[in-house]
Amino acid sequence: MKPNPGFGVAGAGEEQKNRINTETGTKAEAKRQAVFAGLIKGILSEIDFSNGAYFWDGDDFGQKNGGGHIQRYNPGYLFTDKSHDLFKQGDNKKPGKTKYSSYDYKHESTSAKGKTTFTRLTDKWRNAQFQKDEKSDSMGKDKEKK
Repeated sequence: MKPNPGFGVAGAGEEQKNRINTETGTKAEAKRQAVFAGLIKGILSEIDFSNGAYFWDGDDFGQKNGGGHIQRYNPGYLFTDKSHDLFKQGDNKKPGKTKYSSYDYKHESTSAKGKTTFTRLTDKWRNAQFQKDEKSDSMGKDKEKK
């Protein structure tokens, strides 16, 4: 599975790049340094520290009004390892069904480092979006062959 260069852990779109580069405040420089350190480590070592994740969330994941919490935890979430549950949220089972299949969770953790939780869409959710030999891409946007 190849990373989508415009989203998630694999990279950032123009809006995200601009936000990272222009953000101000006490945590802004530390955040920029963490982003660049992660990129450098990944490029130099060729190790996927996220274990196949396409999303990463920091403190906002543990806050009920945080972006990661709203976008990934609320729609249904499985911590694949208890050590990934940095904010003691517990699993958030929200089964769903499409005309093709059903699923138990939309997202699942792949790892956690420091205060960051790495996440991907579950295969069951991706498979339920389209019929037979197709599933959603890793970002849940388009079709890809199984």
